Parts: sequence; structure tokens; C-alpha cells
Amino acid sequence: MDSHKPNELSSTEWNEVAALPGIREAWGLSDDEGGERLASVCYGAKFDFVTGGPGWAGELFVIHDDAFGGPPVVLRRIAGQPLEPVAYST
Repeated sequence: MDSHKPNELSSTEWNEVAALPGIREAWGLSDDEGGERLASVCYGAKFDFVTGGPGWAGELFVIHDDAFGGPPVVLRRIAGQPLEPVAYST
């Protein structure tokens, strides 16, 4: 099942993630910093997510700081829509 394997984020995708206000604030990115800077201090993976039952399918992004201090940021994209955070509780 290759669809369950993570993929690398492209530079365009890193820039898209870095443009989100919550990401910019969480990582303290300055106005002149973007995806390249974020990628240098984070781990990122993208999945082509397909649910096993009725529900959501699309792109799923997992972004985690290089200091393992909290949960990762999880974002999803429904075809043609902007990235949006996935809310969950631990």
C-alpha cells in the first residue's frame, strides 16, 4: 500500500505551509522568512490520504519541530482548497 508512505514536501508546499499565520507565529518566522527557513527547523511529511471507510480523503501534512516538545501540526487539503489545520485532542 504505497499510499500510506510519506512523501517529501516540495519547496512550493513548504512555502504554502510557512504562509499560514498560525505556523508563522508558532515558529517565529520574520516577514522575509518562508518555506526554506521552516524546512530547515522542522520535519515535514505529506500523505495522499484515503480513508478506509466513508469520510475524508485528500492531502495530509504533518509538520513537527526539531525539538520534540509537543504534538505535531497536522494540516489537510481537500482538492482545490487551501490548507487547513486538523483539530484533535490528546
